[in-house]
Amino acid sequence: MKVSIVKTLGFKLAAFIVGLVVVGSSVVGIVSYTNAHRVTENQLQDVIVQMAQDNARTINYKVDFLLDGIESIAHRSEIRSMDWETQVQSMERELGGRRFESFRARIVTGKQIGRAHV
Repeated sequence: MKVSIVKTLGFKLAAFIVGLVVVGSSVVGIVSYTNAHRVTENQLQDVIVQMAQDNARTINYKVDFLLDGIESIAHRSEIRSMDWETQVQSMERELGGRRFESFRARIVTGKQIGRAHV
């Protein structure tokens, strides 16, 4: 009588253990993947918020710096005098050369500077 290898108790036990290991490993792998995915998403969201806050702070510092410069020019007596010739000389010294000519051309033609018409 020839005994088939598939019908032996040893083969059935080995197949059961292999199946159990495969199923257990699959479950552990799926749980690990979902946890890692969730943690990565949370970490990424935190980093994005932090980067946005840092960039907003940087922009605020730059805007404050520019506003300080504008305010320092605006508070000068020659600018506050409302005498155009005195103001032109002061702005020409501050801006210099081409930048002043571009600024003056916009004022003379009435083109929009920023959000206000001059």
